[in-house]
Amino acid sequence: MKTNVRTSSIEIYRELKSKKLIGKMQYDVVSYILVHGNRPLTRREIEEGMGIRGSSVVARINELLNRDMQGNSRYNDDKTLNPLFQSNNTILIERPKRQCNVTGNNVMPVVVNRGEIQRSIF
Repeated sequence: MKTNVRTSSIEIYRELKSKKLIGKMQYDVVSYILVHGNRPLTRREIEEGMGIRGSSVVARINELLNRDMQGNSRYNDDKTLNPLFQSNNTILIERPKRQCNVTGNNVMPVVVNRGEIQRSIF
């Protein structure tokens, strides 16, 4: 199935993949968001759309919210804050609360942080 994906979205996805900054399921989440126009999606909307368990989606999104474009995690292995982590440079960012189309609850959707990804590419 072919989808209408902007060239810039494809380039971002390929760059993330080539830099090996994130794992396969994380790539799948990023790709799903980009394929859907990088519009703010809730975790449940992503779960329903991808057809995977919610706990897997939530875990991958949390990882992407806590990893910067240099591959640094927010926390060290001993759970202390990593001084190298750049919180303004994460792969995913949360947007203002809105009503989820699946649950009807007001939640914070996520988008790919395209500005930071593009700055890290060039």
